[in-house]
Amino acid sequence: EKLGVAHLRLIVGTSMGGMHAWMWAVTHPQFMDAVLPIVCLPAEIAGRNRMQRYLITNMIRRDPEWHNGEYTQQPQSLAVATQIAFLGASGARQLYLEAPTQEAADKLLDETALRLMKATDANDFVYAWEASRGYNPSPQLPSITAVVTAINFADDDINPTTLSVFEQEVQRVPGGRAVLIPASDQTRGHRSFYVTALWKTYLEELLARSMH
Repeated sequence: EKLGVAHLRLIVGTSMGGMHAWMWAVTHPQFMDAVLPIVCLPAEIAGRNRMQRYLITNMIRRDPEWHNGEYTQQPQSLAVATQIAFLGASGARQLYLEAPTQEAADKLLDETALRLMKATDANDFVYAWEASRGYNPSPQLPSITAVVTAINFADDDINPTTLSVFEQEVQRVPGGRAVLIPASDQTRGHRSFYVTALWKTYLEELLARSMH
């Protein structure tokens, strides 16, 4: 409203951004023509996904160095928490290709922690991982009027195909399309959305499908 934007052609979101896209679709169904949520489920965060979030946030909160959020330097628990998040979001095959030996695996994990610690704040990290507690667009999916293509990847362990939630929920969206991209040497598990070549054609198809 402040920017004077009355309508959107497309909303694209990946991971937590994809959850935002689903929420926009059910909360403001007339506001956009098309929605492209990637690597997320239009359902309450539960099971292993919720357990991982609970583990990450509790690890930091229970660290004496956290000081109830009033720390003067980043608590050491943040390093392990970022490593857990990295492992959960990475494809097992790609990690094996990148780190095919014991030494390479240890080095990659240590280097990842050092890199992520430079750009991560513990309070922000806790807030982000806990922000999904009230997320659940599932009851409102049939009310969506925008054209939706939802994309997940077969090697995404955060949203595993064995749950069958992805296809079942997207089927409840009028005009919704669920796309499951097979695992390959190009996919990266949950982080596959970084490889835009894997989903570019589905974006083009969605834009064509949602033309008025």
